[in-house]
Amino acid sequence: MTTKSYTAAIIGGGPAGSQCALWLKMMGLHPVIIESTDHLGGLQSLSPYQNQWIAGLMNVSGRELAERIQQHLLSKDVPVIFDSEVTSCKEVGDGFMLMVGNTHLHTRFIVMATGSIQRHDDQKTKSATDQSEHDSAFSALDMSSDAGWQANLPIVFNEWKARLLNQDGFIITDEECETPVKSIFAIGEAANRMQPCVVTSMADGVVAAKAIQRRC
Repeated sequence: MTTKSYTAAIIGGGPAGSQCALWLKMMGLHPVIIESTDHLGGLQSLSPYQNQWIAGLMNVSGRELAERIQQHLLSKDVPVIFDSEVTSCKEVGDGFMLMVGNTHLHTRFIVMATGSIQRHDDQKTKSATDQSEHDSAFSALDMSSDAGWQANLPIVFNEWKARLLNQDGFIITDEECETPVKSIFAIGEAANRMQPCVVTSMADGVVAAKAIQRRC
């Protein structure tokens, strides 16, 4: 069975995860994105609405942004494992060993960029970035109240669930996006650190990438 080594395994290739991976790559480190779909960009890839909220991207639709994100990362040779999920995660002496398909991934750091899901019985997976013409383009619902959202925590991290999640169901992080579990970071809507939108999610990605760089 193949084993590959990376500096950071980023779970989720939406705006937050993609930005984190790009910065890590540009700083000379070795990230990998594990994406459950066949494309990067997250729910932006489903949005036809044109942006009027992000300076410099006027009239760029969510779908166009997602395409640009994917083109940019692939042009920089950022490794992406598409159509895949982490099926096991074990702590090892110098990081973590993940199982993705038939491949073992050894990584020093994990970055969870898994977004949020609705707290309903049917647990329909739907990002808060797909709500209206305003929200679906580049912003998101206000998840600071009882809006019915929680972090989309992968099942393989359930053993740390009590340590990772706050009372609202989002992943606990410090100012550098690190969780209470050392060397595991959470960014974007999964952590709900700021008003959830593409810009703040990408900012989280940069914060986590710089924190990882300082630890290398």
